[in-house]
Amino acid sequence: MRKNIAIICNLDGFGNSVAPLGIKKYLEEKGHKVDLINTFYISRFKINENIKFIIPPSKVKIYFVIFLELLSFLAQNYILHGHKYYNLLLLIMKVRSSILTDYFKKNHYDILICEDPIDSYFLLSYSDGIKIYHCPTPYADELYFGGQLLKKDYLKIKSLEINIYNCADYLSFPWESYAEYVKKYYNYQGKNIITLNNGTDIKSDRAKFIYPPKIVYFGYLGGYWINLPLISRLSKIYKNIDVYGYPPPDKKYGLNYKGYATMDILSNYQFGLISISKDRLRTEGFSAKHIDYLSYGLPVLTPEWRRDPLLESTSIYYNEDNFVQVINKYSQENEWKQMSEKGYESAKQMKWENVLKPLDTIINNS
Repeated sequence: MRKNIAIICNLDGFGNSVAPLGIKKYLEEKGHKVDLINTFYISRFKINENIKFIIPPSKVKIYFVIFLELLSFLAQNYILHGHKYYNLLLLIMKVRSSILTDYFKKNHYDILICEDPIDSYFLLSYSDGIKIYHCPTPYADELYFGGQLLKKDYLKIKSLEINIYNCADYLSFPWESYAEYVKKYYNYQGKNIITLNNGTDIKSDRAKFIYPPKIVYFGYLGGYWINLPLISRLSKIYKNIDVYGYPPPDKKYGLNYKGYATMDILSNYQFGLISISKDRLRTEGFSAKHIDYLSYGLPVLTPEWRRDPLLESTSIYYNEDNFVQVINKYSQENEWKQMSEKGYESAKQMKWENVLKPLDTIINNS
C-alpha cells in the first residue's frame, strides 16, 4: 500500500545529505510518496519539486526563525561555549520543534523519519504516525568531545537524547557501530533499535591505477573530528594530496585545497583518505565517505585508531610514521588492483536496495 512519508533532514551537501537522499530514492522506487522537509534553510522561502522548505505561517514565527538562524550561526562557529551554549542549544531545539509542529498540524504523514539531532526534539511531541529516528551520530558526545559542553550540561543533553531515543518507534543509525556505542556508553537498553546502515550507488566510472598515485580527501571540513592538523601533517610528508570540501580550511594548514566539487572527481584519484580525531566517538564511529570511496573502487587509507569489523577488509591502516611506506606498498599495481577490486565488490553489497530492506517490513506493518 502506498504510504505518505516525511523525512526531516539537514541537506548540507555532505554526510548529512547521504542518507535522506538515499532513503527517498529507495522509497519512491517502491511507490511511496516522500517529502524531504529540509531544515537547513529553515528561514528561506523557496520551494522546488524535490524539496519542501518550511514556511513560517506568521510574522512572529518569521522573526523567531531569523533569530534562530543567527543563534545557529553563533553556535556553529563555536563563539559560545559552556553553560551559555547549553542554554542556546535548548532554545534552538525548542524553536525548531515549534516550527515543525506548525507544519505537521497541516500535513499528515503515515511515517516520519527524522535525520537531524537538532530537530529530534520534535519527536517528543509528535504522535500522528510512526516515527523513526535515524540518528546521524550520538549528539551529546559529539558536542562534549568537541569542547562545547561542560560536564554537567553534557549529562543533561545526554539524558534528553536518551529520552528521544526511547520515544521513537524505531531507532537506527547510519552505521551499526553507533548502535553498539549507545548501548555501551549511554547504557541505552531500548528494544527499538533496527539496522539501517548507509548505502551507496555503484559507479561505472571507476578509479584507475596510475603511478605516482594521487590521494583525495573529500567531505565536510568544519568539524573538530575532521582532524585538519593530521591532514596538514600528512600533506607535508606526501605532497600529492588534494582536499575538497567546505568550509575552506584555514591557510595555516597549508593544504592543497581544491574547493567544493561533486563526487565524480573521485574517479581521478588512486586513494581515498580518511582522517579522524582520537576521541572514543570517532574511533568507534563511521565516516560516510568510506563507502563513497569504495563505490569508485578507491582503496581507502584509514587511521589505525579507527577499527571497524565491517570495513576492516577494505581499509588500509596507517599512522603518521608509516604513511609513506603504506602508500608505497599499495602503489604496486598488483597490490592496488587487489584492494580496488575488493572495495568495489564490498560496495556492491552495500547498495541502498540491500541495506534499506528493513524499512519494507516497517512500512508494510504500519
